[in-house]
Parts: sequence; C-alpha cells; structure tokens
Amino acid sequence: MRVLNENNGYITLKYLILFTLGGSVYCICEILFRGFSHYSMFLAGGFVLSAIYSFAVDFPDTPYILKCFVGAVIITCT
Repeated sequence: MRVLNENNGYITLKYLILFTLGGSVYCICEILFRGFSHYSMFLAGGFVLSAIYSFAVDFPDTPYILKCFVGAVIITCT
C-alpha cells in the first residue's frame, strides 16, 4: 500500500486491515486451543498488532532486541 500523506485514507485502511487481522488471528488461535473466545480478545489482538506495527514503523532504526522488548511490554499491558 502506498501512503501519500496522512489525510488520504491509506493509513486508516492499513490500520483497519491490521486491526482486523490481529483480532481474527488471535481469536482463531484461542478457539483452536481453548474451544471458545470472547469479543474482547478480538479487540485486544487488533490493538496489539496495530500498536506493535506502529512502533516498528515510527522507530525503524531501533535495535531488534529493543523492538522485541517493547512488543512484549505492549502485549503484557494489554
């Protein structure tokens, strides 16, 4: 996806797709292992994937180990 500027809708669409993907994958994994899920887990999975992606894009020069640590903190705090 191309991002020309923040007002053209591409960013919103990208984050909407990421949110939906994160929520769906989390719920599918939970249903496979536990047999059920809750809509709040969809919201949590979507938020986590969007937040981790946002951090990775906003700070591209951050060392990989620090990105892993921040991702772990985001997941733990959710």
